[in-house]
Amino acid sequence: MARGAKRARASTGARRGARASDKTTRAASEAPEIAARSIARGLIRLAEECEDANDALGAIKALETLIANAKTKAKCLPQIEARCRVKCASLLLKHTDNAHRAKTHLEAAQVLLKPLKRCEELRVHGLSLLGRTYKMMGNEYRRQRFGATQRGLQMAIGMRERAPEDARWTMWTFHYYLEHADACMVEEDWTGCETYLDAGLKVVRSIHKDTGSKMEVLFAVAQLQRALAQRASGSEEHHVYAAAKSADEAMTRMLSEIKTPEDTARLRFHYYVTRTLGKLMEGDPIAAKNDPSKFKSLMDEVRHANKEAYKWLPDPAAFALANYLSAEVVRPGGELKKAMMYLTDAKEFVDEELRALGVLPQGGDAPVVKTEEGESDADEDDDVERLWVTCEEEMQFRVAQDARPYLYLRVLILESIVSVALTSFKYDVALDVACQMTDMIETYPQTLSLLASHVEMVAGHAMYALGKYNEASARFARSASLASTPSWRDIGTLCSALALLCCEEEDSASRALELVKPVVRSHKEQKSASVLNQVLALFTSGCALREQGRFDDARNHLGRALKKTYDQVGNHQLMASCLRLICGIDTASDETKGMAESAFGLSKVQEDLPTQVAALIDLNRIYTAVPPTDANKNPLSPEDAEKMRQSYEVYENRKQKQYDDYMTSILENETCVERATRLERGVQP
Repeated sequence: MARGAKRARASTGARRGARASDKTTRAASEAPEIAARSIARGLIRLAEECEDANDALGAIKALETLIANAKTKAKCLPQIEARCRVKCASLLLKHTDNAHRAKTHLEAAQVLLKPLKRCEELRVHGLSLLGRTYKMMGNEYRRQRFGATQRGLQMAIGMRERAPEDARWTMWTFHYYLEHADACMVEEDWTGCETYLDAGLKVVRSIHKDTGSKMEVLFAVAQLQRALAQRASGSEEHHVYAAAKSADEAMTRMLSEIKTPEDTARLRFHYYVTRTLGKLMEGDPIAAKNDPSKFKSLMDEVRHANKEAYKWLPDPAAFALANYLSAEVVRPGGELKKAMMYLTDAKEFVDEELRALGVLPQGGDAPVVKTEEGESDADEDDDVERLWVTCEEEMQFRVAQDARPYLYLRVLILESIVSVALTSFKYDVALDVACQMTDMIETYPQTLSLLASHVEMVAGHAMYALGKYNEASARFARSASLASTPSWRDIGTLCSALALLCCEEEDSASRALELVKPVVRSHKEQKSASVLNQVLALFTSGCALREQGRFDDARNHLGRALKKTYDQVGNHQLMASCLRLICGIDTASDETKGMAESAFGLSKVQEDLPTQVAALIDLNRIYTAVPPTDANKNPLSPEDAEKMRQSYEVYENRKQKQYDDYMTSILENETCVERATRLERGVQP
């Protein structure tokens, strides 16, 4: 028994030794994996600490190190690796121009997350970033963007059906409806865009019932933007009126529910800007006459709004857009000084933000900041060491995305400045600013390709003002050929016809009329045509008919153009031109004298010297044929009548001399001649 006990004890000891040996072996084999996981946790903490310290590049480096070791040393779980990739991509998109690397991380994260359960929110977040990355990288990736948003939308809808009480999935659903609608709008898939926005509105209203909400207004305004863009594209089925009515009703409901202005300031600003844009697209600035003052108060509210509240555009871009629209509201009515004030403010907003982004809007050499000793000093100004974007090739994805709205706005603002300068007889200013626009389109031809026709249009107006009518007609025709919308194409065609009428060639009137007829016909058939376009078509056809000697038809067209201008368009320059041409057709009478006086008065307020001179010529012709009268319409004595005629003739000669002297100074100024020659050539590739 003693031997048996000894054997038992020996056997037990052997088994214990074997188990201890196994534990030691496993510990030895698991030690590197435990250490690797510890390193992974340390890298994640380091990335978080770097991000908290605003060291984005340090955070990216830590996450990239973890991702690089994920399959070898770190042995981290797929979920952790995917989370790190999504986070790293988010930092890359926010702080660097490495969109390709972000895309790689996000696509890899989707592969890692596909078989995993309970990672749905991480996956939809990654798909959202992936769709944003594809959008940033341009049209080449539009199908991939559509696919990413489609997968994200399906997952958000599915999760919302499974967990309707979880508000996160409702918000992701809204996000993807808006993203999908935006993707459709880029493709001009108006039906698809409208369908997704309607679906989003349906979900909002199923949640809030008859109660107003910010989300309902957001979708309703997006639907209005879709309708306006669809109308601009020339589509008949745009439903602008219905979309505007829906947006108005949604705004009324929201304001009745939400009483805190700081929570709705940006959304209300977005709504009013969109409504004003619609009025201007209609060619009806009179309907928007109160909007500039409304914008001013809303901008003050936005400056004090909740930072976490809804954002549409970056505040400087939204402010610049509001000021630009304000200028477009007051400019037709002859308030040119006020319009220039708005445009100057808008340009300052834009230029300041482009400088912050490091983008030179007109290209050229990067600025160098000098100290008092005349040497660059990096400690004094960061711009010395800064890498500036000076051409299209240097425009990386993220900078291009951030800079694009400011570059677009800058072109439109400069275009309005040229219009004001040409109207107020400041041709030197107009030539300078028109060449700035040419600089922009030649520096960023791809980014600004949709606005190339606007640059050609401005060049045409400059040529027209300088009396170079053949060159102006060519530039207008080029603008029409490059136009991205039917409305703008019509304006280019009509302006080309007007320039032809001034060429004084035998067939100029018939050629102009051939250009105008299809536009007039299309406006009769299309109820969606802008009122301004209709007026310009009537005015141009009236001018052509007048040149052909068809005075009754010309008077009819010009009279209709005048009535529409007076009732809705409110364009004082166009009204003065209509009045002057009608009084030139009709025989001299008190009525035509009143027209000529009105034309002169309207043009004088705008400092439009060419129209003033033309109106004075008509007035002197009328006063020669019709005896002048006093305030009570009693005939003047021959002596007084002669004095009045002479005074008007002297005034006309003085204005004519002022016009001739200024034109001589422009045509003899080397800088102005060089700028005019450049505009005459058009945009160079």
